[in-house]
Amino acid sequence: MCAGWEIVSAPSPFGLTPLIVRSLIRTVAAHKKTLSFDVCEVNPLLDENGKTVKLGAYLTNEAIAGFLGGDNNDTRT
Repeated sequence: MCAGWEIVSAPSPFGLTPLIVRSLIRTVAAHKKTLSFDVCEVNPLLDENGKTVKLGAYLTNEAIAGFLGGDNNDTRT
C-alpha cells in the first residue's frame, strides 16, 4: 500500500492511517483468543473509485494472514 493513500474524502484529524490499522489487525488476528473478523458498512455505490472497497479487501487479507501466521500452539476451534 502506498504511503498517503487517501481512503476518505475528508480525513479526520488524529485518525488512524491504513498502515497503523494494518498493524493492529495483524496483531489482534494473530492472538489465540481472536475468533473472527468483520468488515462493516462499506457502500460501493458511495465509494469513489473503489478506494474503500480496495482497502477493505486489503485489510481483510491482512486479518487472514494474521490468523494463519498465529502461534503454533494456537488452540482456536
